[in-house]
Amino acid sequence: MAAALTRGLRILQLLSRHPGGLPLGEIAHTVQLPASAVHRLLAELVDEGYVRQASDGGAYALSMKVISQALTYLSEIDLIDQAKPAIDRLAKASKALVRLCIVDDARLIWVLKSQGSTSNITYDPPVHYDVRLSCSSSGYAWMAHLTDEEALTLVLQQGLEYDGGGPNAPQTIDDVLAHIHQARAAGYGVARETYERGITSISTAIINPDLERVTGALSIAGLSQQFTNEYIDDMLPLLIHEAGLLGEARLDYAKYLVPTKRSKAITG
Repeated sequence: MAAALTRGLRILQLLSRHPGGLPLGEIAHTVQLPASAVHRLLAELVDEGYVRQASDGGAYALSMKVISQALTYLSEIDLIDQAKPAIDRLAKASKALVRLCIVDDARLIWVLKSQGSTSNITYDPPVHYDVRLSCSSSGYAWMAHLTDEEALTLVLQQGLEYDGGGPNAPQTIDDVLAHIHQARAAGYGVARETYERGITSISTAIINPDLERVTGALSIAGLSQQFTNEYIDDMLPLLIHEAGLLGEARLDYAKYLVPTKRSKAITG
């Protein structure tokens, strides 16, 4: 039962990264399971409404049931009500893209954004996906509050290589450490064309006073030509102020951010 659940979750996680769906063979190859076993799991997920199959009997994709449950969960906590006003204020002041990410065990996940740019050319990528720790200002801002060993463990778990990285993306562990040390010394993370070409971002950690730990990060991102030293100097006090307010708000998700307890196998 436990093995089937784990395999089913692996399939759901894979499909969450492919909204257009994947064929059975590719799913089986990626999760490294026999096609027959994957077919049985997919059939059960389809029956339960979590996965749908194309009408031609081909690709499998997540159903709207998964999305609906996620949105229902968000609507029941204070995350949006408390965080959205702060994000909107910062977006208006910065005239750039502002994003909130939260710590989820060993990951950072973007959950909210607000676009403040009024230009015809804006930076506004999809928001609901993992933050790439090795090359993002939010990753640097979070990891600056960890030990070097803890930070590198997270980076290596996720992987250093990133196909979508910018021209200044770190190529070695020492490169990543240099960014983390810079963020630790400055009190904020900065990514100049490390995450994407032509894009710069600055980020600061959100610290929950009850847990005394980082529970998220708040960032401002936009076209690199906008992010002059003067612009960054102007925006940093606002960024730090709003992140402080979010930390004091003690968003409901924070109490779930203690490290995940892994069940131990019983040995006889």
